[in-house]
Amino acid sequence: MDDHLRRNPSDGMDRRTLLLAAASLGAGALAAGCGGSEGAAVRVTHGAPQAIALGRWRKRARLPSARAEAAVVGHRDRVHVLGGATSASLAAASHETYDPHTDDWRVVAALPRAVRGVGAATGQGRIYLAGGVDGTRRAVREAYVYDAQADEWAALPALPAAAAAPALVVVEELLVAVSGSRVWVLSAGAGRWAQGARAKAARSRPAVVALENVVHVIGGREGRTPSNRHDVYNPWQDEWFDAAPIPTGRSSAAAAVLGGQALVAGGIGRNGLTARTEAYDRRTDMWTSLAPLPVARRGAGAAVVGRTLHVAGGGARTPGARHDAFTRQ
Repeated sequence: MDDHLRRNPSDGMDRRTLLLAAASLGAGALAAGCGGSEGAAVRVTHGAPQAIALGRWRKRARLPSARAEAAVVGHRDRVHVLGGATSASLAAASHETYDPHTDDWRVVAALPRAVRGVGAATGQGRIYLAGGVDGTRRAVREAYVYDAQADEWAALPALPAAAAAPALVVVEELLVAVSGSRVWVLSAGAGRWAQGARAKAARSRPAVVALENVVHVIGGREGRTPSNRHDVYNPWQDEWFDAAPIPTGRSSAAAAVLGGQALVAGGIGRNGLTARTEAYDRRTDMWTSLAPLPVARRGAGAAVVGRTLHVAGGGARTPGARHDAFTRQ
């Protein structure tokens, strides 16, 4: 376990001090707008985002097979697509990587088990997976770590409980899993996950990203209703605070961090599938609207490689193989 989530003791305390200062900015900062390349923005609590569409989408090489609810992560200079549901199966063990320079895909080591809705994150030179649903529609607890250089998987401590569609993020030496209102944290050298403070509201399939060493839980579904909630979890103090609600409440959206902002694309909202793409800036605690996805869909995954956001898979009623790339220019 120490090899997978390593600690740097020389700077741990200083980094935590800086973290606590940065975390407080997310809840308290409010400004009239932001200029330059970010466009005009105002804080919104509901309704359509108040900004012009920015950025550009380009169609890229399609996935080798149609996929929904696959995990998508950016690791080093590649996009990884892991598991998911296909047209032929409820859960797959497929694992492919995409090279942005050659615009093509190749097959690498399959997942230890077929699963969809698995939580995935990258950090400390590894890719981590946890939870999901297997081919019998059963939620699972198992967690794994992938070494890209060796192209091999190894087991991690299982989650405390089965989780059908958990979100997973890496925050320094911590691995944080969010499932409904539950939070579990696996720290370097630990043999099991620790229980964190419960979220203020249980939500299914929210967008979850690590931004400035805290965890942002955005949107999702509260019962049957798409949510605008945006909560932030500080794993160092084990506490939650509120941030600006996302303008377009939706679940099953693709999300990743690009240029220091959390980007949320697609998903399913109150009026069905949405193509909207919105960006959150923690410095101002505001959302801006970006160019919408070329095709509205849910169950897609997102990853950033370099300065490009990749959104792969997802669909309407059936899995899709579409792959689009977003840049600010």
